[in-house]
Amino acid sequence: MKFYVASNGHHEGPFDIQQLRYRNITRETLVWNETMAEWTPAGNVPYLIDNYFNIPAIPNQPSIPEQPEYAPGSNYSKPQPTPPCPSSWLVQSILVTLFCCLPGGIIGIVYASKVNGLYYSGKYDEAVNAANTAKKWCIYSTIASLVFYILYFILFVGIASSALL
Repeated sequence: MKFYVASNGHHEGPFDIQQLRYRNITRETLVWNETMAEWTPAGNVPYLIDNYFNIPAIPNQPSIPEQPEYAPGSNYSKPQPTPPCPSSWLVQSILVTLFCCLPGGIIGIVYASKVNGLYYSGKYDEAVNAANTAKKWCIYSTIASLVFYILYFILFVGIASSALL
């Protein structure tokens, strides 16, 4: 009979009774196999009480870990793949700073420079928020600069045309 063992938020196994001895499970360790409806403490499983807890443990010997299999009906799920790193908008922020709007571009650079650090430290949601904030500042700064240049052009044309009159 083979069992899966819950450890640190995920499960490992399956292990036969000899392999379980190398794992040094306790009566509180959660275990599961195909005959069980849900994860149960090892001390509540009659087969383990008879065959594991009543036999002296074998001295620690290296065990060969098996590829983890994910049991149906378990509370533990397969690890989800890491999503790709979001675009940092650093290049766009630098271009906005150089050609359009200095204050907004600098704020965009500050947020864009945080994206990779947050992503690689495992804070994916914060990295996405920083990338979105950098994007927002790039877009707002570009729009503000365009509005400024259009108004400046209109004012310039107005002054030039009044001077001609």
